[in-house]
Amino acid sequence: MFQIINSLSKKTSITRDEFQTLTKDLNLDDLINFKNSKNGDCLILKAARDGNLNLLKIVKETNQNLNFSVTNHDGKNALHESCQNSDYDCVRFLVDEYKWNAFMIAVREGNIEIIKYFLSLDKSLVVRTRSSNGRTPCHTTCLHGHLQILKLILEKNEENINQILTARDSCGNTPLMEAVIANHVNIVKYLLKYECIDIFDRDYLNNSCLHLSAQSGSLEVFDFVFDIFFKKDKNSDLIENFSVLKNLYSMTPLQSAVKNGKSSIVNLIIEKLCGERCFSKLLDLTFKNKMFALINQKDCHGRSAYDMALSSKYEIILDFFKKFL
Repeated sequence: MFQIINSLSKKTSITRDEFQTLTKDLNLDDLINFKNSKNGDCLILKAARDGNLNLLKIVKETNQNLNFSVTNHDGKNALHESCQNSDYDCVRFLVDEYKWNAFMIAVREGNIEIIKYFLSLDKSLVVRTRSSNGRTPCHTTCLHGHLQILKLILEKNEENINQILTARDSCGNTPLMEAVIANHVNIVKYLLKYECIDIFDRDYLNNSCLHLSAQSGSLEVFDFVFDIFFKKDKNSDLIENFSVLKNLYSMTPLQSAVKNGKSSIVNLIIEKLCGERCFSKLLDLTFKNKMFALINQKDCHGRSAYDMALSSKYEIILDFFKKFL
């Protein structure tokens, strides 16, 4: 049966007469209700995945009570498949069956025409749509770096901008933090234009944007955010102020970077804290002692950045630390 479904689905220009000819020896209910035991695929799911709008329309005409909400073993229905493939025409056809449950997928995939269509039906989707872990379309847009879609959904919801931009997911992450984690510095810069955005905000584990960019290895964002955090600090205060920037587990961004093996972030932190001293063979003893203290500063579990690098055998990071030991 699935071979027949496959064949029908590939005929994107199929007509009603052709469909009737090809299925004349079949029970249509059996054809429509058949599901592949391996992956749960059926006729409408395969048609949606292949962008076969003609077949979807014919099947709908054949069975007015067709259940379009059927899903495969991955939990995807036909609208999920169409949105994931950015198939605008199929989405328009299927949206009356599914309404809003695929809006987040459309946002994730970044097809602006599909997003415009959804918002033309109901712009409040941006505010009302939430995933099971509290993520909003704005979270998803920022995580995937869709700047134009971000601008669009904010433009369509000017009266709710503060609510949209300060929404938190189950981890306490805001849309800004999602952009930080994914290293989308263009989106970070754009969001900072809004008064409700606080670059010094923390998640539920008290991670700052520096912690989040350090642990995810978001080099460009870390570089940009570091300069905002410490732009007023003199060199003499910089290490001390950096050392007191801690999360719930008393970890600095340096420890967050080392724990996750982000050697490029560790190198950047040293460059930021050392400045021109990085190129000097002989370090000032006072400065060297401060860096030594930072590298050996303990978190709430008694682990220093040096301990973490040593236990995980991060040789590149250990090499960065040598000049301060």
